[in-house]
Order: sequence, then C-alpha cells, then structure tokens
Amino acid sequence: MADVVDVLVVDDDPDVREVLGLLLEADGYRVRRAADAQSALAAIDEQPAMCVLLDLEMPGMHGVELARELRAREGASLVLISVTGWQDAKQHEAAERAGVDFVLTKPLDPAKLRLMLPPLGPAPAANGPAPEA
Repeated sequence: MADVVDVLVVDDDPDVREVLGLLLEADGYRVRRAADAQSALAAIDEQPAMCVLLDLEMPGMHGVELARELRAREGASLVLISVTGWQDAKQHEAAERAGVDFVLTKPLDPAKLRLMLPPLGPAPAANGPAPEA
C-alpha cells in the first residue's frame, strides 16, 4: 500500500470536479483536478497519478480517447475509473475497450467508488501513549 495515493479528477463540470475532489480528500487521497483531457495529460506529464477519475463526455478530446492515451502512456499500473452520466452499455464497453478499469454512472455511489480506488497506506502511528481521562 502506498503512503500517499495521488488521484487526478478530470471533468468539465466544475461542481463535479469539486465534489469528487472533496470526497477523495476527506478519505485521505491527494487530489488534483483537471477541466479537460489536455489539462489532464499535462498534469500527468508533470506528476504521475496512481488513479484517474474521468468523465467520458467532455469537449475536445473525448474521455474514451483520454483513457486510451493514458493507458498507452502509463501502462497497467494506472487505475482508470470512468464517472459518467451515460447509461448505455455500448458506451461503457467502449470505455472498457479503451482501458478503463471501472465504469460508474452518475449519480455516484461513494461506497462503490471507494472499493475501486487504490488502497491508502496505514494511518500514521500515534506519538506516545493516549492521554488518560
């Protein structure tokens, strides 16, 4: 397990980016955010992530294309999770063929997401014994 798990959240909707980021940060993940595929690729080039949560329907480069590019660059160790409003099984299959590990539909179930994320490292040990009451 890693001590710090870097997650990149990619969504063109600023509210979705923020809510997902806050949820992950509250769980202990280190989160970066990107508004589109090009920003996501630049962020990964600057600092690799262990996991990318990506929307499929984005302006410019589509999420399926982004997944394909990330998988080609980063290999199998990168966890790719699509968070999408698409309910169509064919679209989900296209994402999986592009290298997405998991597809979650909106509205997001945080408990399901937590099962798909890379595990966090152990909690830091307390310094000294617990104070007595």
